[in-house]
Amino acid sequence: MSSVIAKTALTGLQSLTSMTVTSAINSVHLDEKGKLGFSGNAFESQFKGGLGGLVGGMTSTFTSGLMGQMNLFDGNSLGLSDKIFNTDGIKGFNSFVGGIASQGVQYAMGGDFTLNVLNFGMFGIEDANKNLVSQGLFELRFGRDGFRAGIGMGGMDASYGAIANAMSGLQDTVKIGSAKVSSLFGKYEGISTLNAVNMLGYTSDGFNHQLGKDIWSGNIQAKYGDIGEAYGQYNSNNPAEILMNQALLGGGMEAAAMLASVISHEGTHARVIDYEYAAHQQGLSTYAELLMNQQGWKGMRR
Repeated sequence: MSSVIAKTALTGLQSLTSMTVTSAINSVHLDEKGKLGFSGNAFESQFKGGLGGLVGGMTSTFTSGLMGQMNLFDGNSLGLSDKIFNTDGIKGFNSFVGGIASQGVQYAMGGDFTLNVLNFGMFGIEDANKNLVSQGLFELRFGRDGFRAGIGMGGMDASYGAIANAMSGLQDTVKIGSAKVSSLFGKYEGISTLNAVNMLGYTSDGFNHQLGKDIWSGNIQAKYGDIGEAYGQYNSNNPAEILMNQALLGGGMEAAAMLASVISHEGTHARVIDYEYAAHQQGLSTYAELLMNQQGWKGMRR
């Protein structure tokens, strides 16, 4: 939370400095005698006119940052691995919601609610680094004096690409939020699975990455139950499911690493590899790598 507040304050300070300088420059004029003058009324008018944008920008930064604290970290406050999760889509969703909040604040302060529905990137135009240009082209403005549309670069990005990217992040956001809320009421299956598959993303094994994606997407069901002293089980008659000992639920990062290794073991069987030695090798190598690199993934905690 402190990092979000600090970033919001920095955004506000930068915008305030820029707005003050711009308003001051625009308030300088030549009088009828050809001498430079300064209009206090013009400065006040321009400064007040920019306050909506300033507060809106801070609102966007705070909102998207606050959401990122919730949906870009697992239950152990470890950053989500982009090897498993659609982190670009999640960030796009956060940015989109932040933009909506920003425009809402500007409208409440007497300004317009502005959407930019077209941008250069929609036409395949790239910058020097081969990235699609996201600069806006066409504005839709909703104000107290009615609706206006026209060529312009202002407003939040509400192009088809931005909306599609945001919607792709919505699914992960809902699932992550549900897992975290459920854990508050003593249901740890979702949060434990989230933590474990995220750990799989912190290994260098492509098999683990694909397994994590399959489990998170639901292609392979991760379930928990009382199976005695066994860590996990796999039933070849139900190839889309792996069963883990409910004793592995909950716990911190080390417990998540242990559960990740069990998932990796049982996931090997789910991939129609019947040899037990191969499953043991996969699980043990996963756990060993996570333990050896624990300073690296612990450094990714917020």
